[in-house]
Amino acid sequence: MGGNVTFLALFSIYVTPIPQYTITSTKQKRILMTDAVAEPPRTTRTIVKEISAEDLSLPGVRRAIPEDCFKPVAWKSWGTLIRVLLFGALGVFTLHHFPVEAGWSLLWQIPVLLALWFVHGTILVGFFLVGHDAQHNSFSKTNWVNRLVGYFCLAPLFNGAHTWKLTHNIHHAYTQLRGQDVDWNVNLVTEEEFKKLTWRKNFAIKLGYAMPFGIFFWIGRNTVRRGLAVRGQVGEKKYQQEKWELLFSNFLMLVCTGLIYFLFWNYLGFWGMMKVHGIPIAFSALIGGVLVTIGHASEHSIIYDKKGWSPIRGQLASTYNYRMPRWIEWLVLNVNIHLPHHISTKIPWYKLKAASRAIREAFPEHVMEKPLKWEDMTWTKKAPYLRYDQNTGMYDQVPSV
Repeated sequence: MGGNVTFLALFSIYVTPIPQYTITSTKQKRILMTDAVAEPPRTTRTIVKEISAEDLSLPGVRRAIPEDCFKPVAWKSWGTLIRVLLFGALGVFTLHHFPVEAGWSLLWQIPVLLALWFVHGTILVGFFLVGHDAQHNSFSKTNWVNRLVGYFCLAPLFNGAHTWKLTHNIHHAYTQLRGQDVDWNVNLVTEEEFKKLTWRKNFAIKLGYAMPFGIFFWIGRNTVRRGLAVRGQVGEKKYQQEKWELLFSNFLMLVCTGLIYFLFWNYLGFWGMMKVHGIPIAFSALIGGVLVTIGHASEHSIIYDKKGWSPIRGQLASTYNYRMPRWIEWLVLNVNIHLPHHISTKIPWYKLKAASRAIREAFPEHVMEKPLKWEDMTWTKKAPYLRYDQNTGMYDQVPSV
């Protein structure tokens, strides 16, 4: 119960009210919902039907994005990296010097400390996302620079850069395709499938369904699983081709992560290490978990089998934009503007909003964008079952009991 209360408290900090918009027909402009006539809610399934009727393709959507959006700007990319590093150093300095003393002062110190951990955790997410851009070759026009920055940003955060890149590329290639996508939703099953599972053979899936907010357990576990099971995910041929770089990136990750914890522990002690880095890393994992979830999952999201899946369905219909306060979007490098990133991974973070506007103008009925609110996350309290529709090759989500 305590964990749920903490999650709710953090989430209340994470989101604040911003104007809510809806996407209307192609003959109308975007208007405030307070002035709009009530319309049936748009869902992934309705968008799938529309893009299928129009025979829309992924290249067709890409052509709607200005060419300038695909070109990294050196000073913006390097400025982002420098900014994140300076903010990270400031966060460590502030946390180190923030007093935590026994007594009545804890009544104000603990809430302030939680807020500091949250902000510093968000900064660490931004540091990771600089590496994310680099691994997608959208940080620089030069490949070796992208590779260097990717390793520099991911290794200290317990991520083997090349392992992450190979498995993450699978997610982009097969978004929401059951049996191919490597994200946390591989754990979702139908009710009939669930009844056949056993705790001995399917412990992680059973536990995720048994515990509250089990989806976030799956997200955390999946981060580790993708690193350990990379050979099976990329295939034997690809693994043999990439084996030595995979080993190097994982070795570098262990060295960098171990060195950071050792130095903090050696100079600040165990509590100091946890205060300035260990707990903020946990906060960044939680924040990252929320961002991972909202990019493709909602109460009405769809998972496909091979019959129902296509690139345009996975990337356009099943990828969402959730808007947050501007300062949070700035810290997390607009990763919540997720749809254009799945239309093309070549778009740098600072051009995602421009690309998103272009897509909305060209295909206003096919873009799912809304302010992030608590009710958008309530479905995560209990992992849903899948329900298969044989006619469409799609899996809907239904509440589990």
